[in-house]
Amino acid sequence: VPIITHGNVKKVLIIGGGDGASLREVLKHKEIEPTMVDIDAKIIEFSKNHLPTLHNGAFDNPRTNLIITDGVKFLKETEEKWDVIIIDSTDPEEDGPSNVLYSKDFYD
Repeated sequence: VPIITHGNVKKVLIIGGGDGASLREVLKHKEIEPTMVDIDAKIIEFSKNHLPTLHNGAFDNPRTNLIITDGVKFLKETEEKWDVIIIDSTDPEEDGPSNVLYSKDFYD
């Protein structure tokens, strides 16, 4: 929805999404250069090996820029800008790694 409503998306950042499904959907838009940041390389490898119908080869697409690091840290350290940012993370749990993605501070 954010890609369609924006109207002129060229760059998309996906935080999380280790199964590759969000990346797969973004890559359907030929004009978009996606960057995906996930904290867990093991999830990416598991998905590549065991969930091919979810990612449909998205991790190997030449337009994909895959970065393995903490998404919050990445956003704080980069100067790069995106037209759309998609958060595809786990649900917040007490002391869970995705809690910060649900905080007001993250969006400020």
